[in-house]
Amino acid sequence: MNKSIRFIARAGVISALYAVLSIILTPLSSGQLQLRVSECLCLLPLVMPQAIVGVTVGCIIANIATGCALFDIIIGSLITLISALLTGAVGKLCRKSVIKIILGGIFPVLLNAFVLPLVWSLYLGQIGGEYIVMALWLTLSQSIAVYALGAPIYLIFNKIQNKKSY
Repeated sequence: MNKSIRFIARAGVISALYAVLSIILTPLSSGQLQLRVSECLCLLPLVMPQAIVGVTVGCIIANIATGCALFDIIIGSLITLISALLTGAVGKLCRKSVIKIILGGIFPVLLNAFVLPLVWSLYLGQIGGEYIVMALWLTLSQSIAVYALGAPIYLIFNKIQNKKSY
């Protein structure tokens, strides 16, 4: 199979998984106090560059399908893209899996935890205690999705990648 077709196919599968997980779990995946389980895919850029495109497109689709506001679609998807690019860079720079997981996960956790609540607070005109609550909640929920759910997925894909060139 052509490398370009394989790249697009893998990115499409990751995108579809991200979007479907978010849409199916909509009450949990959206809003100011969310636990977006689909963020478990955010460590995949450590092992495959197609995941950068996949999680970004999946986030755009999920945000549109779940009725997010336009600013949330744009900013949330941009945060996902930046996080995925930075996570992918960690994957290229680090050799040890544990370090990759820890450093690679920092970007989707912290960028989502601190930027999204700021955007929501500015949009709602409520800067203060609400921001702190949202930031703390997103730090916790993103950590669960990325580290508790995403690390095993990364380890599986990393093991497969090391066994064969797929």
